[in-house]
Amino acid sequence: MSIIISRNNFFFIFFLLNTLLVAGDIQSTAGEKSPVVNAKNVELKYYGNTYLNKTINTYQERIGSKIAIRRIFLIPSIQFNQQDSFLYENAEVYLELQSISSQPLLVTSARINVVNTKLVRPKGRSLGIYILSDKITHNANRKLLLFEPGEVKVVQLAQSFRFDGIMNFMNNNINTDIQKMPFRPYTLSSDDLVQKLNNFFQSRYGKKAAFHIRIFEKDFQPLIDTTVFFSNGGTMFSEQDIEKNNYTIDYGGFLGEIVNVFQHGEKDSFQQYFMSNNGNLSF
Repeated sequence: MSIIISRNNFFFIFFLLNTLLVAGDIQSTAGEKSPVVNAKNVELKYYGNTYLNKTINTYQERIGSKIAIRRIFLIPSIQFNQQDSFLYENAEVYLELQSISSQPLLVTSARINVVNTKLVRPKGRSLGIYILSDKITHNANRKLLLFEPGEVKVVQLAQSFRFDGIMNFMNNNINTDIQKMPFRPYTLSSDDLVQKLNNFFQSRYGKKAAFHIRIFEKDFQPLIDTTVFFSNGGTMFSEQDIEKNNYTIDYGGFLGEIVNVFQHGEKDSFQQYFMSNNGNLSF
């Protein structure tokens, strides 16, 4: 006895078998150890542009509706390593911003503060044509503030911070023989030294110590609200993708500029380079 299967019946049987196989796979994820089951225990709440995971108590950063932060990096202040200076152990925060709006975008101000530690505190403020202040009326450089669609710019935030005890780490780990890459900010590619700095930040300031950064348009209407942990640093070569919302602080540039300070003092500061290069970087 022979069985004749028409073309239509063949595809129906193939579809039925495939459905049963997929159903078997779905069944295999059931059970107490299944990540599908356990996912219901994770409570995510939305605060502006930041998700707070209540279960593991960490932040996952998000792109704003009109702007994205491509890069966050620290730069040592001038006289960073001079113990008798007002700016001893001080660092400045720079942001590389990208407009993702289809229309021109006017950024009006930015605010930054430290959370979950008292050992990193505000100290010193800057004014200038490439500096983004928390006060709207201090921001008068239209060229810096107005973004065309897709445009990328680098800004320095007005508030700088003292990182208490950081020179102990630098004196124990930085030497003048360390090689740095020849673009600004001077950059180290060493993941080992960056990881040591991450460990220092975590042990000194705590795992939850972080910058809270907000960028505004108009009269303090938020464009992006994000939190960046000090112990989550990388280099410009670290895997970062704004579409995956994976932002870290770039410590490669921070350490590279500190190596330069150890080698040359204040003769070749990043601040001088940034101003003379019209607020542009060389990478």
